Amino acid sequence: MIYKINFNVVKQLLRPNLKKRKILTCIRYTKGKIQFTNSYSLLELNNLGHDDTFTLDVFSGSITIAQPYPDLERIKPEPSKLGKVNNISITMNDGTTYYVINNQRYFRKREVDILFKTIDKKITDFENELQVHQDKPMLVVDVDGLYILTLGVIPR
Repeated sequence: MIYKINFNVVKQLLRPNLKKRKILTCIRYTKGKIQFTNSYSLLELNNLGHDDTFTLDVFSGSITIAQPYPDLERIKPEPSKLGKVNNISITMNDGTTYYVINNQRYFRKREVDILFKTIDKKITDFENELQVHQDKPMLVVDVDGLYILTLGVIPR
């Protein structure tokens, strides 16, 4: 499947890092791969037809970033630690709306929705591909050259 990156939504996702971690306002291009993260979520597109390696700041257009990009491979959980998502519900707690996965893992709905919008999709577009970590609050999609990971939270 071909996924289209919506750079306006990517900017919205990465904007909070402008003052904290400048490197996290960037998209990392490596051989056949595009990655970006905001420390809460990451998205990766694989099997692309480019050989270049560079880091693109989505706000300035600069490709001369001195800082190294985080190693996102070390964040990805082992596939054996992931299990099927059996149900998704929505709840509100202290004014924040959450996706509740398998009745026990909480993910901020707004942040999850923005992540999926970066490729013009919704969480429900991946109902059959969603996986949750058995021990940690992680939601993962790994399908057709697309890898999405987002961290859950403990609601107040």
